[in-house]
Amino acid sequence: MGYLSDYIVTASEEVLIEIVKESGYSDWVDELYNFKWYGCEKDCRKVSKMFPDQVILVEGNGEEHGDVWQKYFKNGKCVEYRPKVIWPEFDEKDLK
Repeated sequence: MGYLSDYIVTASEEVLIEIVKESGYSDWVDELYNFKWYGCEKDCRKVSKMFPDQVILVEGNGEEHGDVWQKYFKNGKCVEYRPKVIWPEFDEKDLK
């Protein structure tokens, strides 16, 4: 059993082709749904070194509620961002 995630990858066509080669998933074009891609970060770091001036964006939505993230790759480096939920302060004037 593994962890399923939905992936959207944004990159140039030549970069996508290399990511597909590295990942080993031959039926993948530019989006994956309910997929187990355990080597996502390793694969994208490697490919980003092949194209050091290009940025690769991978957006993920995991099967657990709230597990959403974006990873940016450039020249073998990676940064991950997760959304922050900020609730407004309660104001009685808002009650109707």
